[in-house]
Amino acid sequence: MIGFIGRRLVQALTVAGNQVIVLARNPAKAATLNPPFRLITGLSQLPDDTAVDAIVNLAGEPIANGLWTVGKRHRILASRLRMTGNVVRLIKRLTRKPAVLINASAIGWYGLQGDETLTTWHCGQCGCTSHWLPRDPAYARMGVNLRLFDPAVWEPLPRRFIDGASW
Repeated sequence: MIGFIGRRLVQALTVAGNQVIVLARNPAKAATLNPPFRLITGLSQLPDDTAVDAIVNLAGEPIANGLWTVGKRHRILASRLRMTGNVVRLIKRLTRKPAVLINASAIGWYGLQGDETLTTWHCGQCGCTSHWLPRDPAYARMGVNLRLFDPAVWEPLPRRFIDGASW
């Protein structure tokens, strides 16, 4: 939780007086965070009786550090599935379950838009982004979050996977 968003979240939570536990794959990066916080390198370091009110999972393979090759896309997805599974196992073993789980690891990239603003639409039930369009009608791209659909609907459709090289 010490990436682009996590760093700011830790700061905001600690300034607000919350006790924060930071899970960091690389403790050296966590050293740059402003205390107070508790640093762990694995969820197994939390005893079953740890009081956790909320979990914010932002962990996963970085998405903005290179082209989205087949291997990169695999690492992005696998890292999010692995960490989400670890969080679920943690919740199952905690004596007192957290009231809130925010699982918000980035799995998409809007591309470099410069000062261009995107208009996004969200699912009314779950809040997931369903699709987005640039505000400039001359810009010919749009994105659709196909994970909201049954795979039987979209698997036969022609589609282009954005790999980062086309931006």
